[in-house]
Amino acid sequence: MQFARLDGADLYRATLWRSNLTDATLVAADLSSTNLNGALLTRADLRDTNLRFSRLAAIEVSGAKFTGCSVYGSSIWNLKGTPGEQLNITITPTSEPTVTVDNLEIAQFIYLLLKNEKIRQVIDTITSKVVLILGRFTPERKEVLDAIRASLRTRDYVPIMFDFDKPSSRDLTETISTLAHMARFVIADITDARSLPQELQVIVPIS
Repeated sequence: MQFARLDGADLYRATLWRSNLTDATLVAADLSSTNLNGALLTRADLRDTNLRFSRLAAIEVSGAKFTGCSVYGSSIWNLKGTPGEQLNITITPTSEPTVTVDNLEIAQFIYLLLKNEKIRQVIDTITSKVVLILGRFTPERKEVLDAIRASLRTRDYVPIMFDFDKPSSRDLTETISTLAHMARFVIADITDARSLPQELQVIVPIS
C-alpha cells in the first residue's frame, strides 16, 4: 500500500502487520485497535489519526508525521528511525482531561507515570535514594564496603555497588553512566588513582 491515500479511512481493528505504508497519507483515519507491528511508515502522514489501542511494535517511523494523534492504550515499542513530526500527541482517553506529549516513544510511559503510584515510587527511589558505589573491592576491603552500605541504609538510601575488578565493557560503562546521572550522589574508591577506570572518567572527566 505504498503511496496509499487513506485520509479519513475507517481501519478499526485492521491487520496491517508488516505492511508497506511508505509515503501513505492517513490523516484523521481511524486506526484504533489496529495491528501495525513491523509496518513501514516511512514519511507516512498520520496527523490527527486515532491510534488508540493499536499495536506499534518495531515500526519504521523515519520522517512520519504523528502530530495530533491519539495513542491512549497503544503498545509502542522499539520504534525505528525518528518521526518528522510528533507534536500534541494525546495520551489520555476521551473520558479524561486531555494530556499531550511531543514524543511518541514516551507517550505510554508518561501516562503510566501519571496513573500508577508504584511507578512514581520507583522513580522517586531512583532519583532521591539511590547511591552509586564504585571501586575495586578486594577481600580485605570488604569490611569497608559493608560498613558504607550499612550506614547508607540506616539513612534510608538504596546503595548500588559496581566492582571494577570485573572486565569493563561498553554496556557496563553506559549503565554506570546512566545510574550515576540519576543517583543522589556517587561514592568512588580512587585509592589506585593511576588505574582510574574508564567508567569513572565518563562520570567525572579528567583534565
